[in-house]
Amino acid sequence: MLAIGTYAAGRGQHAAPHRHAGWKVTYYRTGRIDSIVDGVHYAARPGTVLVLRPNASHEEIAHTAYSNYYQLLDAPDDQAWPDECSGRAAQELGNHLAGLVREDTQPDRRSPELITALVTLIDLTLQRQHPDQRPEPAEELVRSVEQIFEERYAERISVAATAREAGVSVSGLRQHFIARRGLPPQVALLAVRVRRALDLLRTSDLTLAVIADRCGFASASHLSRVIKSETGNAPGRLRTMTTASQRATFA
Repeated sequence: MLAIGTYAAGRGQHAAPHRHAGWKVTYYRTGRIDSIVDGVHYAARPGTVLVLRPNASHEEIAHTAYSNYYQLLDAPDDQAWPDECSGRAAQELGNHLAGLVREDTQPDRRSPELITALVTLIDLTLQRQHPDQRPEPAEELVRSVEQIFEERYAERISVAATAREAGVSVSGLRQHFIARRGLPPQVALLAVRVRRALDLLRTSDLTLAVIADRCGFASASHLSRVIKSETGNAPGRLRTMTTASQRATFA
């Protein structure tokens, strides 16, 4: 890593054409600008990530005040990184760059290790977004919805709302899930909730009502019915079996 930092400018404070000897990864935090890289125009908005190759000509037209995180990297000229990122991958890159800025400005004895780890994460995240590495759009859509399910299973999310968030119709989402996972999205969401509930049931003494609430079920009785249907055992029986197994292990 050559440098890491933040940059902010006011409306009309354009950046004249310039070049960097190494790679530059920029995450735009605020504002609205046009970024021109080797003659190609990019509309940079909050959450946009641009990746500039070594010695690329770069200028910025500031339609509003704006700010960004940036990182200068020494990497091979043919590094398999994309020119632009958006969406979830861009948010991940923004978090990694924010972490680098924090470790660079407020270092402690662990900072060198964290910086190395964050640089590696940025590299791997960018590699995943390279056109040669990215899955086909339908598979990418299914994976993004699965990620939503994993992150927000405890909320009262619905497949319809998730489909809207992903920019696809409910029927389209169902079609993609069945084609690529062999099951509809409703079943995939339920499977995540059941898995999380079983983990809590087996590793905690939380009541069934609390587990149901934490895992997105309407009630303890609803959770109980689902677990019985999925495993063939009532929650209490599963908890008893787990306890007995643990005792046998340590006996």
